[in-house]
Amino acid sequence: MTHLPPINLVGLINRYAPAQASILQQLEIRDIISLSRVCKKLSHVYNTTIKTQYNINNGLRRFFNSPNEFRNVQAETDAIICNSTALYFFLRRPFTGISIFVGKGTSATRMLDYLKEDGWHEIGETVAHEKYDGLHYFDKHTASCPNRVRKNETDNWNPCFCPHLCLGATCESALSTALFDPHVTEALNIITWSHAYSLLPYTTFILKRSFLLENAVNRSPQRLGQVLRSKKHILDLPTEPLDLRDAQNANPTALSPPALSRQLVSRVDHGHRRMGDRHTWTIALDTDGIRQPTKSTIPITYASFRIIPEPNPPPIEDNHGRLRDTPSYYYVLFNSVAAQCLKYEYLVDPTDGGNPACSIVARRYKEISFTQIEALEDVEKPPRWISNGSTSLRHGWEKFGCEVPVSWKWYDDEVEELLRSRWDRDSPLEGRLI
Repeated sequence: MTHLPPINLVGLINRYAPAQASILQQLEIRDIISLSRVCKKLSHVYNTTIKTQYNINNGLRRFFNSPNEFRNVQAETDAIICNSTALYFFLRRPFTGISIFVGKGTSATRMLDYLKEDGWHEIGETVAHEKYDGLHYFDKHTASCPNRVRKNETDNWNPCFCPHLCLGATCESALSTALFDPHVTEALNIITWSHAYSLLPYTTFILKRSFLLENAVNRSPQRLGQVLRSKKHILDLPTEPLDLRDAQNANPTALSPPALSRQLVSRVDHGHRRMGDRHTWTIALDTDGIRQPTKSTIPITYASFRIIPEPNPPPIEDNHGRLRDTPSYYYVLFNSVAAQCLKYEYLVDPTDGGNPACSIVARRYKEISFTQIEALEDVEKPPRWISNGSTSLRHGWEKFGCEVPVSWKWYDDEVEELLRSRWDRDSPLEGRLI
């Protein structure tokens, strides 16, 4: 009589795909990492989880007729999936809606055209917003939804569980807006056409801690309360102003004897950062069926920044004109390098003295753009050039609504060479969480 080998946890995970999927989907990512360190036979569990449970197309399939076609348009327009959508991807939760940032101009127009072709219906008029060129809300009702046929196109979001989508056409690049827009640290996640990035994974998914960002506190105390209440429905983590280490670093003698008053390693401020560095949880997405874009990937993969504490913010005024104390917070610091002579916008950490790109200031490329435009014939110059003047130089040609002259010279190679010289000597641990 043949005896079957006993089935244990290792055997279930290694040999039976349905059991493997059932077990892994019940575990948080920090538990999966711990499990992968138990023994050699389970060391593959983390990589298995990434390959089998982080398929972006599975999450997008409910929203788009063809997830790959959406991602092709995403690659074409440099659009970024952000906010709670990106966080849900890392949490392996079903998306409740889609939030997208895309640069204004032809990129936004292309994305809007695609969404309408895909069956999305815009709700009401474009919403005016101080940070965006336009904020568009869409819905896509299923055949069984009673709200499928609307009588009024200006209705707000319908109270149903059908797909909803928010598209922000950003005045700056989609990436810079995605870094500035979040209110709390666990929301610092973005998804491009090829990669998913979580900027503070250890703090969020391992330590399960949340900290305030500038955008949550820079308006009013009422706004802060709304942020803290609404975030509970996404990821209910207690939110703190600053990490204890940063609070002590800001005022060390208040929390420790002078002999111990030294810089402690923060869980949030990891120094000079780059998208996809060793502090980033980077997941390479499956790109089968995706057309490789002709655009450079360097503006995203070499974007640098720093997450800095603000321990002593000034008070803010409430709705009654009274000054209220403002809690401490973090802010994402970067300089934006953009001009007419650059095809792309580049983000550079201004505190990084070791980065030769710190010597790149927008003024240089603004001046180069100015001299190039002045050298053009009048018919080649952007419309209303005299009235717009240098203030419009940081926006690309497409935002002027005109074609690029044949004689125009681009300077992106110069910027990208400096960025490579800073970061190519580093070795990011792509795909790792810690």
